[in-house]
Amino acid sequence: MCVALSVLIATHNGAPTIGRSLSRLAEMQRPGGRWEVVVVDNASTDDTASVVRSFEGQLPLQVFDCHRRGKNRALNVGLAHVRGDVVVFTDDDILPELDWLVRIRDRVKAHSDVDLFGGPIVPEWEEPPPRWLAEAVPFGPVFGVTPPDLGDGPVDPGRLWGGNMFVRRRVFERGIRFDENRGPGAGNYVMGGDTEFAVRAVSAGYRAWWCPEARVGHIVRAHQLRRGWLLRRAYRHGKSVYAGERAGGAGGAWENRLGFPRFLVRQAAGAAAAAMGRDLVGDKAGALRCWWRFFHLCGFMAQARAMRTRDG
Repeated sequence: MCVALSVLIATHNGAPTIGRSLSRLAEMQRPGGRWEVVVVDNASTDDTASVVRSFEGQLPLQVFDCHRRGKNRALNVGLAHVRGDVVVFTDDDILPELDWLVRIRDRVKAHSDVDLFGGPIVPEWEEPPPRWLAEAVPFGPVFGVTPPDLGDGPVDPGRLWGGNMFVRRRVFERGIRFDENRGPGAGNYVMGGDTEFAVRAVSAGYRAWWCPEARVGHIVRAHQLRRGWLLRRAYRHGKSVYAGERAGGAGGAWENRLGFPRFLVRQAAGAAAAAMGRDLVGDKAGALRCWWRFFHLCGFMAQARAMRTRDG
């Protein structure tokens, strides 16, 4: 049985990295049968369009535009055009291993009763991170890398991330789409659009499976190791944690008229004070860990307040 694959990439200002990603796709072992690469340009203002178009003779490429910002919005645009039996999601800063599509094809053929799959994402550092950084921030939500110890078999759908996720098209034919209020976009967006989709699909009755042999690398750029970038990430992650808890039914019992309990304000103040103290003594790891906690709590409270205002 042949399995047709559609690789779907949404990109916004991806010119610095998407050329490397598409070059890797052009070099990979062919999976056999029909396959295609669908790229949706999500309101880029750099040279992304010309970089992508330069691969038209090297890849079975389709290019579409989504002029409103939002990665999930762009993915939904792409889903209207894919033709494969399986949609392979990845990003504009991902470097798959050369047998990636072959591994995906073999796994979906072997598990015809499974509809959602994920595989490992490992970091590809542009510059080596300082050793203390791993002590200060969680690498998973910060750099989009997966836990190293997940084995072949059923998996929590919250482990399926958009840099390396593949889904049978029949899931989308049922009408399930990405939530356009989640995922990367302008401003302090709510992270986790990929996991929210996967959790919702599994709740609808589909199964999720982990494929450790289908591996990709995630390009981590030098500026993503800087404190400012990391703390913006902490704020967005805090927003996504609250949104996930609220979707799961938590939150309402302990919210007050502010939209969040006052003890979180005390915790945030304590984290900020501890961070300033760590900065004074030159403890980089300790300071970043405390600042991460502070900004994460701020994002959590901001999302709680925003959703309370939205819901009236």
